[in-house]
Formats: sequence, C-alpha cells, structure tokens
Amino acid sequence: AREKLVTRVTEFKVSSELGDYNGYVYVTPFDDVHHYAFVYGNLGDGRAVPTRLHRANVVEDVFGGAKPIRASIERFKEAGCGVLVYLRAGVSGVPTRPVGDGTASEIERSKQWREVGLGAQILRDLGISSIRLLSTRARTYVGLAGFGVEVAQQLAARPQPDGVQVTDFGIRGFDLAFALLDEPEATILIDAMRRGEAPGTV
Repeated sequence: AREKLVTRVTEFKVSSELGDYNGYVYVTPFDDVHHYAFVYGNLGDGRAVPTRLHRANVVEDVFGGAKPIRASIERFKEAGCGVLVYLRAGVSGVPTRPVGDGTASEIERSKQWREVGLGAQILRDLGISSIRLLSTRARTYVGLAGFGVEVAQQLAARPQPDGVQVTDFGIRGFDLAFALLDEPEATILIDAMRRGEAPGTV
C-alpha cells in the first residue's frame, strides 16, 4: 500500500473574473504548508479531466502574470471542466532538506516519489482516475499510475494558433491512429528519447 501523503482539511468557494471554482485545502505529514486544488465545472466520472499540476513559484506567479495558470484555465473553459493542483514549498511539497538516513540516490528517489504521490493523491481524493495533463515543459509523470491516476494525454498549456493541436500520445498508438482519421492538413511527429540515445530507443 502507498503511504498516505495528503489529508483534506477544508473546502471553500472561489468566484472571480476567471470563473467559479470549488477550492480544497490539503496538508501533508512532512511539511507545514497548505496545498490547494481548484475544481472548475463538473468532473463527471473523473476520467480524462484537464489537469495542471502547478509548482508554486512566487516570482513567476506574481510578477510573470501566472501565464501558465491562465492558459490552463482557458483550456478548462473549453472543456467545461478542469483541475488546478497548486503545490507549495520545497519541491512540490517535498522538504528541501532530506529527512532521515539514506544515500543521495535513495533520497532523490524518495523526493520524486513523494512529488508524484502528492499530486496524485489529491487527484484521487477528488475522484479523478485519469487526466489530460496540461504542461508548459517536459516533465515525467509516469509514476502517477502507481497511485491510481493515468495520464491519458499530455497537452501544451500555452494557447496554440488556430487550427494547431499539440498532443502527447505516449505509447498509445491506437489513439494516434484514430486522431489521424480526422485527416489534418499536416502532421508533425516527434519521437522523444533520452538525451544522447538513438531515435527509437525505448
């Protein structure tokens, strides 16, 4: 069984020019800050929910206009629903200083595990089992599945020009095949790999 990382402590409503949201507040056993989830619309059966896992960054969020968040909210409005998970302090809620004994690699694995687990357990608490991940940069979230959350698609959070769609199909070849049935005017396929590896390396 996975370690319980989050506890919901309260709920609240948010009404703003960006829409109406249900807010949820979470705490963890390893830091003293609150983490938030903002839910837009009806999440239905909790599958393929547009989702942004956002690491709090005071400078970018305050002085940068929170562009990634606003872009994600536009996606929520297009889809009619969505979730913004706002993770604070350290690295997504993970202590900045290691706790306990262990090698550097073991500590790093533990930090990565908790980072993924924190966001995933918040999503599970909201009844979400699969997400359409909105991300502004490449980030690995394959560990989400270990906590019961599947990444159905990964979409660029930044707005794209009219007629342009950015989708990460992962290893889902059938999803790509069905998407091509829409007969787009042009298709650009990017085969991602570890740096330094040959194309097609698994």
